[in-house]
Amino acid sequence: AMDGSFISPDKWKYKGIDRDSDSKCTYKADYNMYQCTDLKYKLLVIESMDGDTEVRRLSPVAIATDDSVDLINGPQDHGWCGGYTCQQRVSTFHSMVITGKVYKIYLTNTQPQSIRYQLLNADANDKVLIHVWYSKPQRLDVYYKGKYLPPTNGKLVGDKYTFTSDKTADELTPKITSNKEGENFFNKDKKFQTILIKGKEPFTTITSPQIVLSLKMGTISDVDFFKENLVQNLAALLNVPKEKIKIAKIVAESRKRDAGNIIEVEISEDPVASEDAMVQNVTSMATTLQKASEKLVETVQKGKLSEALDEEIKSIAAALPEIPPKDQRNETLDKSEAEKTGGKTYSEKQREEEEEKLAKASGQVEIKIPSKLQLVQSLKEVTAISNNGEFKSKVVTSSDEVVEVLGAGQKGWKAELQIETGPKNGRLLGTRMVKFQYGFGNITDIRFSKPGDYVLKVKVVYPTDFDYEVGNIEVLVTKQDESSPYRRVAFKFDAIYSNVVTDSNDFTNFMTEIISTRFPDLIFSDVDHYEGSLIVESTVTTSAGTKEDTLSKIDSMKRTLEEPFSIKYNGKKIALQEFQGDSTSSSGTSTTTVAIIVCATLVVALSVVAVGIILHKKKRERVLTTPIEMSSVKHVDDNPSLMRNTQQSNIYANPEVCGSLVRDANAPPADNTGLLVNSNVALSSVRDFKTDKIRSKHDSLKNLQQKYFKTDKIRSKHDSLKKLQQKSTQKVCGAMDRLDDKILGINVREPSLDPDDIDEIPDKIPFLTFDGIRSRRSSVPRECRTCGQVKRTWPCPICNGPQYCSKECLDKNWANHQNECRPRSK
Repeated sequence: AMDGSFISPDKWKYKGIDRDSDSKCTYKADYNMYQCTDLKYKLLVIESMDGDTEVRRLSPVAIATDDSVDLINGPQDHGWCGGYTCQQRVSTFHSMVITGKVYKIYLTNTQPQSIRYQLLNADANDKVLIHVWYSKPQRLDVYYKGKYLPPTNGKLVGDKYTFTSDKTADELTPKITSNKEGENFFNKDKKFQTILIKGKEPFTTITSPQIVLSLKMGTISDVDFFKENLVQNLAALLNVPKEKIKIAKIVAESRKRDAGNIIEVEISEDPVASEDAMVQNVTSMATTLQKASEKLVETVQKGKLSEALDEEIKSIAAALPEIPPKDQRNETLDKSEAEKTGGKTYSEKQREEEEEKLAKASGQVEIKIPSKLQLVQSLKEVTAISNNGEFKSKVVTSSDEVVEVLGAGQKGWKAELQIETGPKNGRLLGTRMVKFQYGFGNITDIRFSKPGDYVLKVKVVYPTDFDYEVGNIEVLVTKQDESSPYRRVAFKFDAIYSNVVTDSNDFTNFMTEIISTRFPDLIFSDVDHYEGSLIVESTVTTSAGTKEDTLSKIDSMKRTLEEPFSIKYNGKKIALQEFQGDSTSSSGTSTTTVAIIVCATLVVALSVVAVGIILHKKKRERVLTTPIEMSSVKHVDDNPSLMRNTQQSNIYANPEVCGSLVRDANAPPADNTGLLVNSNVALSSVRDFKTDKIRSKHDSLKNLQQKYFKTDKIRSKHDSLKKLQQKSTQKVCGAMDRLDDKILGINVREPSLDPDDIDEIPDKIPFLTFDGIRSRRSSVPRECRTCGQVKRTWPCPICNGPQYCSKECLDKNWANHQNECRPRSK
């Protein structure tokens, strides 16, 4: 109907082409047709002139009189498919009409912003009167032969048009008896436009961008002053010239309890005289007004409109402008785009866009002040990877009324589903962020990458001025059925995410295209990536839709990726470092594998015990029976080769053994000389710390842990052994340091060193960390692994391996070093 409501087809007596009456048309059964006399038929062409004329569906179109209705479908598809898949067709409709009659035109979708009507091959006096319903009270400009035709309520004052009249809407509506080509009027109350189509020339209606406001205010004492003040304040707030702002009318409400005045304000450009100029400028006109509408809605919803206008505003309703659709008439849609566009067929995507337009197509909507976000619907349990979850929320006022308008234009509100807590590396897949539609943020395309217990929250992420969220949403994600054909795979590249990816959406599309082209037998979806090391994950399946086929194709992918695989993005070439994914060989754990793991665990445990016994025995065997005369030991001043800051001078300066526990090489030598008698610790025992037997055990264990390092139990045993080795090293190196002091004659006061003191020495040495102790710094200049400068360095505080000149250099090289530094990466 004219108000957009449903009309039953039973309303009309006749179906099909208008026959006027039974007296003028006779049914001919032999021909299955009607034969009409004394009626003049012409083709009325209705054509969308918008840029989306080939992709937006307007049909079926209904052409109705008081007692008949004719439904017209669109032409055949103009795309490759010739059917309904790609939905490329020109929105041009031909209807048989009887001249001299009145018709109402109904479109299935919202009206185009530019639409053309024409009576083909009509005589100069042939005419029809049409009524077309519009959803919004916008200004509709009619052009005939390229020139602007003002409506019946429009008149030119100076060089500008005004649209006010003392006549009623019925008086202003054109009649079929009129002979003025293109006579037109838009009834804002009933929302339909009336045009007299006369002759063979086309008539074009273009929607002029406009903001229409209805402000409810208190009593107005001085109307003229009020108008001037309101226009001036609105112009300042919206940053538009005040000449574009017009007070359409003021309606007094005297019978209501909260009586006041309704002020109708229109903000728009003046009509453009030329049709060509209007077509060229309409987009820029709409963009300017859309920015103004964004500012208006933002001010209202922050509760600052009354302050900005210097008037008490009780409520406000608005009809906001739309940007004309971009020109898509020269775009070609191929088969792959039609069948799959962002996980949906092209026709599905178009249908969603049409529904969104219909949702926005209503007239004025009250702009309310939001107060909070409420959760409407959420799930409690879902299966990982393949099953969708739905989370729906709404923004309400302080009285729990839904706020239908949330932002405007490019500043519409957005809601995002986020993880508060969940399993390690658990990710949300699908569409996590959505725009609010009519006050509701419905997130309906969510999946979970891993099973586990999740705690989620829905948060308003735009605009940032409103800190609205609903948290503590608990969801149990269960493991998907073993027979599921869906699996997750991961590609790890030798790069840092932040160094490569600048646009997340662009990189997602890029990777989807790359892997889909490289592995055409697999169907990739939910392609995801995240910061840190550059890892790209995706859900895969096959057209066969079976578990066996998916695992088989993943096996094939693994074999393919054994060859070097690299990509180039943003001018940077990155190589695949690791691939992970289920396959037929990894779909289950065999008995042999379990036996190997158990045996390996036992071997590691026994090795740990053996190494501990050996270290303890070596400590007790360190006894020196032959006295050493100090006269045979030279001072470091006499022989620089004995200085501890020279790596080759003696074992104490070796960072691999003692962690670079050295003192200042520039300290003055002691004057103490004499004998060191009955020392219980021998130099030979220190040098024998890394005996052949211990090295042999260590190498055997290292080979074993490399083979079975991915087993959690073995990893735990490895960590325990590492701690034992570090503790033993600290104890022995502490003893060596004490002995070193005595040999060089530094503060020697006791004739002997009790071996039991060795157990106490590590407790007196601070825990060795990169930042916490400087004694690990090598006194011998070495090359820094990161910057390459030769200076004093520190070894890696975990594996005691690469040397770094500063913590900054260690952090920069961590991404490359972490794979070989096993204790830290695990």
